[in-house]
Amino acid sequence: MFRIGLIDYYLDEWHAQNYPAMLREEIARQGLSMEVKMAYAYCDKEDGMSNEEWSRKQNVPLASSMDELIANCDGVMILAPSFPEKHYEMAEKALRAGKPVYMDKIFAPSEEEGRRIFNLSLETGTPLFSSSALRFDAAFDDYRAGNGLKAEWCLTCGPNNFQIYAIHQIEMMQTVMGRAKKVKALGNDGGRTLVFDFGEGRMGQMCQMNSLPFQLSVADKTTCKHQMVGSDFFIRLVRGILSFFQTGVAPVPPENTLDALAMLTAGHKAMKDMDQWIEV
Repeated sequence: MFRIGLIDYYLDEWHAQNYPAMLREEIARQGLSMEVKMAYAYCDKEDGMSNEEWSRKQNVPLASSMDELIANCDGVMILAPSFPEKHYEMAEKALRAGKPVYMDKIFAPSEEEGRRIFNLSLETGTPLFSSSALRFDAAFDDYRAGNGLKAEWCLTCGPNNFQIYAIHQIEMMQTVMGRAKKVKALGNDGGRTLVFDFGEGRMGQMCQMNSLPFQLSVADKTTCKHQMVGSDFFIRLVRGILSFFQTGVAPVPPENTLDALAMLTAGHKAMKDMDQWIEV
């Protein structure tokens, strides 16, 4: 039985509320010998559900320490999506113990810190990967396999919250286009546009407005493809995580994660200095 442990800052957040059921559903569908064994969190959410209440509702026991969880689990999912600055310390013991780690986005607070985490994975020989769930939408299957349209322009659309949703849209764009060279931003409280220059005339645009659903448009010199991003990307990510735990093979290469992180960091800088090119 492969035992999965969840580590979070607090457990009253969307990912911890939903991953246990999605994992169990997919484990049962595939008939896998795996289970959600236990969870550990640093603290209760202020004015939110306590970790004990979460444990009762999710039927997932709480570990008394990170050490207890790592000792009793075979693979670790690190969540804490709003606390990327905690991801290195959350991952270090698991990686040094040889336990494969899936780490939720945002992977790290900077590209430098992200490389530090991946270097620890290399040093210990322990598999690690991180990804936005939207990378796993069916719209990106060809691109993840290296067979997508040779894009000259890519447009991603999404809701008006840079802090939460920008990483999703940037990972979508990076999947199609690779790493940008520079970025500039324009916008106001009603929304924003970030323009990414990938060099050699290849460009990308990230648009955010209130209630705008996730969308992808990709064009080469003669063709434009437009797709709404579907609703099954989380369960497709869960399948990727379970496969990763079984094989040790990361479905998203480290450089892709780091490229997206560098683009996000540059995007934050561009938001503070509107209409100026910022190097990635």
